[in-house]
Amino acid sequence: MMTMRERVYASIRRKGFDAIPWQFDLTEAVARRVERLYGAEDWREATDDHIVWVNYRTPARPQEGLPADVYRSEFGAIWKRSPRDTTVG
Repeated sequence: MMTMRERVYASIRRKGFDAIPWQFDLTEAVARRVERLYGAEDWREATDDHIVWVNYRTPARPQEGLPADVYRSEFGAIWKRSPRDTTVG
């Protein structure tokens, strides 16, 4: 039996694998419902999600040198975000 990592790499390399690696995203509201359904705090862990994403999250505090509605992602990209953008889901 392959590990999740091995399945993902085999898929990328177009090699054989024992199960199809999968990943899906949920809105925050649906994610909380899935966590309640599984009785777990992390829906990705509870559902054996194969891919771990680095998700954009609004910083908890303002970032030095940037206006209050502008954020810098984990990758250094600058985003102008409205309250509507940060509360979807």
